[in-house]
Amino acid sequence: MNCIVIDDEQYSINILKDYSEKVPFLNIVYATTNPVDGYNYILNNEVDLIFLDIHMPDKLYSGFDLVKMINDKNKIILTTGDPTFAVEAFKYNVNNYLLKPFSFDRFFLAINNIYNPKIYKDVIFIKSEGKKIAIVVNNIVIIEALQNYINFYTIDKKFTCNYSLAEISKLLDPNSFIRVHRSFIISKKYIDYINGNDIYMQLNNIFKLPVPIGNSYKDSFLKYVKEIN
Repeated sequence: MNCIVIDDEQYSINILKDYSEKVPFLNIVYATTNPVDGYNYILNNEVDLIFLDIHMPDKLYSGFDLVKMINDKNKIILTTGDPTFAVEAFKYNVNNYLLKPFSFDRFFLAINNIYNPKIYKDVIFIKSEGKKIAIVVNNIVIIEALQNYINFYTIDKKFTCNYSLAEISKLLDPNSFIRVHRSFIISKKYIDYINGNDIYMQLNNIFKLPVPIGNSYKDSFLKYVKEIN
C-alpha cells in the first residue's frame, strides 16, 4: 500500500515513517511539510493512503481543504494535535482519525480497519407505510427504538418501520455509529455538543435534538469521547 504523509511538523512525519516501517504492507513513498506539494504529488502519482494533518498554520491549505480537493479513490487518515477538530473530522468522508500523540497500537488499529474492513452498504432499504424506502446511511442522524418499531431521523426526514435496533445495528459501520442508550443509536459525525447526560444531535442548520446517554452505555460512550480528545 503506497502511502504519503502531509504534515507541517517534521517530527510528526518521522513518527509516521517509524510506525509504517513496522507494518509490512505499508510503504511511505512521499512525505512533505508543504500541502501544495503534497496535493500535486497526489494528482500525478498512484497513492493508496494519505496521512493528512488537519491544522497547518501559515500554509495555503488546511487538511480539511485538501480533503475537499482529493479524489474519493484515496483513503485518508486525518491526524491532529488539536482535540477540538475531532467532531468536525467525522463530518468528512475520511477513513479514520488519529489524535496526536498516538501509540503504535492506535496507529495499527486505524490501518487494519482500512486494510481489512467489513463492507457496509451506502444505502439500506426499510419497509415503511407499505413501501420500500431507500435511506442513505450517510444521512442518518438518530435511530430511536419505540416498543415494536423504530424511527429513523435523517438530516431532512423521519421514517418509521418495524425493525429492532439489534437488526439495524448489524447494517451500520461502528466507526460511524455508536449506541448510547438501549433505545438510541446515533451518528458520530452529527454530534453537535454534549450537555450533562444529553447528546445534542444536529438534524439541520437550525434544529438540534437531545439524545439521553443510558447508564449501561455511558462508559463506552465516554471512552469514545476520551479517545477523540
